Amino acid sequence: MKIRTKFLAVMLSLVLITGMATLLIGRTIATGIIKEQIGSHLETIAQSRAHHIETVLAGYKQDTEMLATGIPFRNVVDKSKNYTESIEMANLRINDTIQSREDVSRIRVLDESGIVIASSHADVGYDESMSEIFLKGKEGTYIGDIHTSRFTGKDVLSAASPILVNGKFSGVVIINFDVDKILEITTDETGLGETGELYVLDRDGYMITPPRFIADTLPKYDVDPECFVGTGNHKTAAALYKDYRGVEVLGTHASIPAMNWCLVAEIDEKEAFAPVTRLTATMFSVLAALLLLGTVICIRVSGTITDPIVKLHRGTEEIMKGNLDYKVGTGTDDEVGELSRAFDAMAANLKESRRELKEYSKGLETKVKERTARLDELLKESERQRIAIFNMLEDVTETKDDLMLMGERLRQKSEEQKALLSTIPASVYFKDRNGNYIAANKAFADKTGTPVDEIAGKTDYDFFPEKQADAYRAEDQEVMESGEPKYGIEEVVTRADGEPMWTSTSKSPFFGHDGVVIGMVGITHNITELKNAENRIKASLKEKEVLLREIHHRVKNNLQVVSSLLDMQARGARNEDTVDALTESRNRLNAMALIHAQLYESSDLSEINMKGFVDTLLMQLFQSYQVQDTTITPIISIVDYPFPISMAVPVGLIINELLTNALKYAFVNRKEGTIKVSLTASEEGRINLMVSDDGTGLPAGFDINATRTLGLRLVKILTEDQLRGNLEVLSKEGTTFNIEFDIRTNGGV
Repeated sequence: MKIRTKFLAVMLSLVLITGMATLLIGRTIATGIIKEQIGSHLETIAQSRAHHIETVLAGYKQDTEMLATGIPFRNVVDKSKNYTESIEMANLRINDTIQSREDVSRIRVLDESGIVIASSHADVGYDESMSEIFLKGKEGTYIGDIHTSRFTGKDVLSAASPILVNGKFSGVVIINFDVDKILEITTDETGLGETGELYVLDRDGYMITPPRFIADTLPKYDVDPECFVGTGNHKTAAALYKDYRGVEVLGTHASIPAMNWCLVAEIDEKEAFAPVTRLTATMFSVLAALLLLGTVICIRVSGTITDPIVKLHRGTEEIMKGNLDYKVGTGTDDEVGELSRAFDAMAANLKESRRELKEYSKGLETKVKERTARLDELLKESERQRIAIFNMLEDVTETKDDLMLMGERLRQKSEEQKALLSTIPASVYFKDRNGNYIAANKAFADKTGTPVDEIAGKTDYDFFPEKQADAYRAEDQEVMESGEPKYGIEEVVTRADGEPMWTSTSKSPFFGHDGVVIGMVGITHNITELKNAENRIKASLKEKEVLLREIHHRVKNNLQVVSSLLDMQARGARNEDTVDALTESRNRLNAMALIHAQLYESSDLSEINMKGFVDTLLMQLFQSYQVQDTTITPIISIVDYPFPISMAVPVGLIINELLTNALKYAFVNRKEGTIKVSLTASEEGRINLMVSDDGTGLPAGFDINATRTLGLRLVKILTEDQLRGNLEVLSKEGTTFNIEFDIRTNGGV
């Protein structure tokens, strides 16, 4: 094969191999990046939609529990109440709830025997005692699977909650919620592209929401079982597989633990990896262009290399024939040009050598004498080299002495390090991979009652009881196998003298030159004094907690004494305004006393749970302001959020004033009404408190900044001065007070 052909083949092969490797690597990297990005996007959508569904289910559960605790439903199952009045109120409440809630299609009330005693449909008297919804509802709030209602023909979720009368189970309320909200979540194609879809699987792997591409049937689907037994924090990486259509898709799933459901998010592989396909086509085009360009360049370059070589080959043949006058030199400045000119010089030298050889043969004897003299000089040079080698050996001997001196210094350095370890009060020790001690300091030797020189080669079983040694061996193996250190291992050990001792141990792996773990090093500190001090501090804190709890108890008692005095004064007053003023003052004191009572009963004296406070406060106000001929329904939605006492008192007073105002003025000449109390909290600590009613509303032209009412002025002052929040008053279809404040800037959590 000619040189030009070889050069062209090598260069094109190099370009082709490099291009194909670049293309494959680029495609692999791009595929991984796209898979990670699309998979992360699908995981985010799945987690978000699953959380949304859980929020909807939590709302259904809360609504069911609220109805179960309502007065109408408790009265209808209370055998001590008038049945006719109770059933009328229960049916009225059922009809009002269905009319006000589009997603509620059916409500039933069952007595303790499972018999339907009130219903929105014609099933009163049915025996549901053996139904799953009744049996599960007796134990606590329960939400069943999606099914088709035999009365409405709609797909619904049934939620059940027990009805308690004086703390005793007396019946169950069952509500059918339409699943339209859940279907809206799963059929929302936002962010899913042209082929993406979402659907929900039940615990048996059957679809319970319609898929995007097949509307006739809901097939069974295989999915990771961990999705059904997770806690809501279960995560799974996106993976490629065939979906129910037999199409390759990239998908992931998220669990819905409340219902033991699994939400699946998928997108077709073709759409997901479309950018990779386009990138591959572009790279193939670039590679083809590079091959074409490389071919042209190789042809041009190979010509500049092979033409001088061909000319040089012809000249070599001429010189071999004896034609020393033939010139092969070229004018190029590269290596081939230099080689051709060297051939010309060589031919000239050969020609000159022939001439010199003839002359040399004439003076051969003279040359022999000259060469003999040269050999003498070489012998002398050899002697000088022998002497130089001898001197070098002496230098090597001196270097050996220096190395021995350096070794002695290293030994001294090692002794210094051992002395330094011996001065450390903590126990320091080294072990190999088999758990054998390599070395330890004096503190460890004193702890185990063993001389330092006798520690090497022993194991934990030589120093400690078997159970304790097993624990040490397990910790050592964990550190060496994981390659990660462990810190702060606290335990009680027995010293050599038999006394107990608290220790804190840290263990780290020891790596060799090749990065492989060859042992571990441990440091153990005596923290007995620290533990004793900690126990003393805990005892002191316990005493202070008892004292603070007693203070809250006494403050509550004193406030109740003042409240009783105000109540007595109100009973003896003849002026109605005086009675109202004393009653309102008594209620304010009761609200503050209630906060101290809850703090006294709470496990955490620095915080109070507002939900229990509002429930109790509302019960007290209903007893204080008995609204005649009016049925008032309270709707309470309080987030389970801890409040510091510095904020619980003003918030409690605000709720007291607003509820008092609603009970006194909102429902005059009304047969029924609703009072709502809502308190929500964001992750950033932003609190929203809303107290509203559907009563007569505020008078026209009402201005909270100009009001002379003591209660509303107190609400405004507490909101703006103590809570540093915003107060908004709305009077449309009733009255709404909306208060927002930041619990963090007010010293909260």
